[in-house]
Amino acid sequence: MISIELYGFGSYFNSNREIANDIDLLILSEDVCTDSINFSIQCKSYLIQMLQSAHVVMLSKSEEKDLDFKNKSKAIFLKRIFPEQMDFQLSNFVRQLD
Repeated sequence: MISIELYGFGSYFNSNREIANDIDLLILSEDVCTDSINFSIQCKSYLIQMLQSAHVVMLSKSEEKDLDFKNKSKAIFLKRIFPEQMDFQLSNFVRQLD
């Protein structure tokens, strides 16, 4: 089953939300198959549309492992998103940020 993991990093998630001028997010896809990448792109488009200050990085699990991105950026796991629940899950996530 296709899904993505959503992580937050940067000042909004790791220090002071009041002084953060953007929201840094990581979309981590299971692999680089077409369906997985297309779903990641859908999620990124949704987040950018709903959060004008969002900066979204997309990586596959193998790319993240090579870069050690989660560790280096002190990324915090936020939630797993599934295609059949994407609108509901992401809209709830955006509302929680307000």
